[in-house]
Amino acid sequence: MQKLVYGDVTGDGVPDALVARTCEAATSYWPTTVEVFDGASGANPRRVGTLLTDVGDKDLPWFRSMSVSGQTVTIKAYGTSPRAERACADLELTYRYDYRGGEFTRTGRQATRSAECLPIQ
Repeated sequence: MQKLVYGDVTGDGVPDALVARTCEAATSYWPTTVEVFDGASGANPRRVGTLLTDVGDKDLPWFRSMSVSGQTVTIKAYGTSPRAERACADLELTYRYDYRGGEFTRTGRQATRSAECLPIQ
């Protein structure tokens, strides 16, 4: 687990749990995903969505930070462009996802290319 953040994404007045996670490797890295669990579902949390799966194969996002504002989740990550080696993240990425009608939709992706490898930790 990389980070746990709470925010009322579902809009029901109860904070939901957003869990950023990945598998760590010695030579490169695995893309991060963010799982969102309904805070109103009690002792057996119900997953309401998994974010970054739509960009994982392309950007190989590595989590940096996450925030919740209303029903919008903003995730900042490092990633790898097609020109870079997998062990050398060269993109600074910002994604936005909106939760509406019981599902998440990516509503934004910004990418800035770096001339040097960005730290994956």
